[in-house]
Amino acid sequence: MNTRPDPLKTPLGPLVAKLQKCTFVTHEDAEELYSLALEVRTLKRGQELVSQGQTLNDLHFVQKGWACRKKLLKDGTAFTIGYLLPGDCTGLTSAMGYTFDHAIEAVTDLTVVRVDTQSFNELKTSNPRLAQGFSLIRLTNEFISRSQMINLGAMPAEQRIGQLLCDLIHRAEQSDPDGKNSLTVPLSQIDIASATGLSPVHVNRVLQKLRKEGLVDTHQQGGIRLSNWEKLAAFSGYEKTDPVKQPSSKEGLSSRLRGQFDRRDE
Repeated sequence: MNTRPDPLKTPLGPLVAKLQKCTFVTHEDAEELYSLALEVRTLKRGQELVSQGQTLNDLHFVQKGWACRKKLLKDGTAFTIGYLLPGDCTGLTSAMGYTFDHAIEAVTDLTVVRVDTQSFNELKTSNPRLAQGFSLIRLTNEFISRSQMINLGAMPAEQRIGQLLCDLIHRAEQSDPDGKNSLTVPLSQIDIASATGLSPVHVNRVLQKLRKEGLVDTHQQGGIRLSNWEKLAAFSGYEKTDPVKQPSSKEGLSSRLRGQFDRRDE
């Protein structure tokens, strides 16, 4: 008699948690996903997972930690153009032999799962439920990108930083299997400056203002802790609407998945 592993506790658990926010996921679906895992890699903060100009045949899904996408310009200036959180992928639309026009760097200590691109594409072809789930995730990513463009181009500094912090916390909660995500964003003021197009000095002034308003606090490890997410979201005008379908069952897929994987096979 063998006990099936809880899919939310496997290396691809955050991905399963993210998918189940979009569509119905069976235990067979989760097993198929888990079977794609080729290797689990760990990186230290500041280490590159992918270098700009590097060609890869594999995908990487984040299991633990945070990473960022960085674009290096010819003059040596680097800009943060996005973040990868648990459950996120280096590129769902990447074809085999895809050359990255940006780098991916660990913001914190990072654990990623390597998956073969061809096997991943074959799974999406053979499994309509998972294909739908990944399509909805891609739509969500496009929604996030549009929101970021508006935030950078139209919002003043206070709202720009507030929306970034609120969005990162909201995204982290989407792939947290236990639903107990911390309200701490593990970014330095320099990280925030790179992501918002502001100077570190300007970011420091804005954070001091937000701190006086009781909206954020500096974490002892150097990150930014949100004192009141709802209040900061209202202050910055952040909207967390996701263009994805929620599970129709009131029970929720997490409990159903756990129940299915807790059964013992004879």
